[in-house]
Amino acid sequence: MKLLFIFLFSTFILAQDGARQANRDYEEGNYTEAEQGYIEALKNDPDNSRLLFNLGNALAKQGKLEEAAQAFEEFKQLEPNPNERAKADYNLGNSYSDQEQWEEALKQYRKSLRNNPEDNDARVNYELAYRNEQEQEEEQEQEQDQNENQEEQGQDDESESQDSDGQQQQDGDQQQQDGEQQQDQQQQPSDGEQEQQPQDGQQQQQQQQQGGMTAEQADDILKALDNIEKDLLKDYQKRQIEPSASNEKDW
Repeated sequence: MKLLFIFLFSTFILAQDGARQANRDYEEGNYTEAEQGYIEALKNDPDNSRLLFNLGNALAKQGKLEEAAQAFEEFKQLEPNPNERAKADYNLGNSYSDQEQWEEALKQYRKSLRNNPEDNDARVNYELAYRNEQEQEEEQEQEQDQNENQEEQGQDDESESQDSDGQQQQDGDQQQQDGEQQQDQQQQPSDGEQEQQPQDGQQQQQQQQQGGMTAEQADDILKALDNIEKDLLKDYQKRQIEPSASNEKDW
């Protein structure tokens, strides 16, 4: 929002070379040079309210709002006319509006209207600043709500992630437990298998018996064969020792 500033001229100021140059710099937009010119002029005439007013304008144009407010306050202390004092508050309100500092702008417009309730420009600017302040607050509330929603969404996502990790861990433990149980079942024989082993041994023994010979019978046969071999061996040795008639030499 671009607002027009009120500028005060004085034949007394124009008579001073420094103040006249400062006014020229201000009109050309050289606000820094204008500030220095008004400061130099005030050294020679410190109680000149119009110099203070124009100095406040030059400071406000540079964004030096605190210094501008001080210069305007000094101006109002020297200026008895309320309509003139209202102009200082009006200009300062415009400066705050340019910076979108709506709360401070509203304060200055209210001061201006107290001194000059008939100032339509101050009334219009006050209404504009009020609407802008309301829009700014609504935007800040919406932004705050959006940030809160994002934080809540982030917390929900984190909670879901933790629940998912916990479920995966639980599933992994269950799978490990099931695997251990299955391994134990494979290592331990069933009741059917334990009963089958003696049955197999019994069947083997029955098969041996069905073959027609027990272990004791086989042992007796082996002993009898040993005795027969011993007798045959003795007979053979005896025949080797006794001479035979057919073995003598002829002369």
